[in-house]
Amino acid sequence: MEIEEQTDIQVIIRVIERAVTAPYTPDLHALDLQVEQASDGTLRQWVNCKPCQVSLFAAVLLEQRPTANKLLARFSCFESFRDALLERSPAYLNLLLHHAIENGNEEDLNICVSMLSNPLPENISVPAQVPVFLNKLLSDVAQNPCAAKLKPLCDVMQGLSNADLIQLIPNNLMEAFQREGTKILRNLNDPLSTLLSLATFTRIRKLWKPTNSTQENPQWLANICQIFGPKSSNKTLDLVIISAVMACSTSSNGYKLNERILLVELAMEICHEIDEDLRKTWLSANSSKLAKLCEKLKQPDINAELQVTGLTLLITFSQWLTLPPDVYDSMYQRLLTQTTYHVMNAIPELVRDILLERLLVYCESKYLGFCFVSLHRLQDAIGFDGLKDLKIGQLLISTLRNSEQAANFRRAFLRKVSESQ
Repeated sequence: MEIEEQTDIQVIIRVIERAVTAPYTPDLHALDLQVEQASDGTLRQWVNCKPCQVSLFAAVLLEQRPTANKLLARFSCFESFRDALLERSPAYLNLLLHHAIENGNEEDLNICVSMLSNPLPENISVPAQVPVFLNKLLSDVAQNPCAAKLKPLCDVMQGLSNADLIQLIPNNLMEAFQREGTKILRNLNDPLSTLLSLATFTRIRKLWKPTNSTQENPQWLANICQIFGPKSSNKTLDLVIISAVMACSTSSNGYKLNERILLVELAMEICHEIDEDLRKTWLSANSSKLAKLCEKLKQPDINAELQVTGLTLLITFSQWLTLPPDVYDSMYQRLLTQTTYHVMNAIPELVRDILLERLLVYCESKYLGFCFVSLHRLQDAIGFDGLKDLKIGQLLISTLRNSEQAANFRRAFLRKVSESQ
């Protein structure tokens, strides 16, 4: 599978390079087709390995609006590309928001969602129309609760760093959204809608902050919190893990690869937001569900990015669960691939640290040996085959610095370094 992924990135590099270096206005049709077929991981890989072309590519797409709208929506979820758009056209987001709100233009709405899926740069103020845009997204879900309407709202909630904006949303609208979102959880035939609803709930819960010490939580927020509390957490975790198992299955209910990966990423996020003691209690009676996930991840024809994402979800439970050695071995081998690096960057930092700590505990000598070699390569600035190996080396070494549970391994690593001098 790694060869297939490498072929995908080579194709993307070639077609984008052709577009940004063309002496004439390029035809974006072929590029559109290739990007539509590419995974998010492949596009993220292009953004990381071709930083000098990001701004040029943004300029090409801006010049070819509205023909390039689908491409703008696909790439604007990457911060460096989004920031390049705003640098070249500071009023672009405001204009898009106006069209999306006033005219209901779907293409403009998709680009807005993509641009707002990450926090805006500190030097860019949040457009005044964002609360109105949020109202529109919430109303869309309340009127037609489905994955297609939930995904934009979930994405924007991920990028919403200004918690005060939540307070500006009318209470009756939040009540309607909470009510419809909870109904979705009863539909076991639509795992993507279920997990998007749960993930949106977790993001809203994290964003909500009382305006003063005496303000009580509204009832809709209390209802959301109950889903992740002692009363309902077992049912919530059942839904989440069963959905992840389905996503990693061969049939996978007809979902596309990007949707399957998204399902497992959402599962990770939701699990992480449930209290550790509640997760442990659930696991004591449901380890067989994780065993099923483990079996699905061993399939020889499973996509590499999906496998790594699933392994990450599995290993975050490993402090309470004994996993088969081949799970750790498989994850360690995957650490040396570009696919894993991009999965690591896509997951929450705390989840990534837990994953690397578990691997550090299990693969002590191999892990330390790799960090040791990487450190010497970083010092000498030689020995890396490319940017991929350099970034992976930096990522693994950072674990030794960040991990509270790995203090003894840091000491072992330092001893190894001193002995080599």
